[in-house]
Amino acid sequence: MKKTYAVITGASSGIGMAFARQLAVEGYRLVLVARRENRLQALAEELKKSGTESMVITADLSEKEACYRLMQQLEPVPVGILINNAGFGDCGSFLETDAEKEMQMIDVN
Repeated sequence: MKKTYAVITGASSGIGMAFARQLAVEGYRLVLVARRENRLQALAEELKKSGTESMVITADLSEKEACYRLMQQLEPVPVGILINNAGFGDCGSFLETDAEKEMQMIDVN
């Protein structure tokens, strides 16, 4: 097992989950970050069965305070890789979508 951690935001599904599984195969310890704690816990349990150590951090990275908390939580962690994968999209005419949601999407992405 590697001495450093790989931090993956958006790890609860999709590409983030795929990155987590691949980095686990490569021997990294993981920090799994996303909004959905139940999915993060399920992934951590899955990876634990193959010997991967994981930290789970629940955070909505559209909130500035959550980003600051994440930074503080990671300060003592020897991070070797950051995969900043958190993000979301919206559909519809720009003039008809919610402006606040659009701004959150820009902040997260």
